[in-house]
Amino acid sequence: MSFLDVTASRRPPLSADRLASVVLIVLVAALSLLGPLILPGDPVAQSLMKALTGPEAAAPLGYDHPGRSVFCRLADALLALPGLLAMEPWTGTRLAAKDPAMPSPARPRRSCPLPPSGSCMWEGVRQRPNWG
Repeated sequence: MSFLDVTASRRPPLSADRLASVVLIVLVAALSLLGPLILPGDPVAQSLMKALTGPEAAAPLGYDHPGRSVFCRLADALLALPGLLAMEPWTGTRLAAKDPAMPSPARPRRSCPLPPSGSCMWEGVRQRPNWG
């Protein structure tokens, strides 16, 4: 018995909910990459004659109230998804490093963003502003 046989036998089987989530992620990724190629169309083109009509060959998800294809609008919006997912770790770490209000293990969050002299709840005691 090799190492690969032991590690493969320890892996739990893919449950139904995990399989469904993997399939959904793959479908969204495929739609984001191939959607405009499968069914090209203008996501902002309006036709009031088609407003709120059901699915058809040109619009598999139907039309919204101004008569725009919901599928074309969804595919156009998902074009930005890979870029946003690629930028998220970089922007999240940059914002956390610059923002002093962001919680971190070295800097716990205060219960109130204002100083104790301001008018807010500070450790359960209502402070009044100093007017004079």
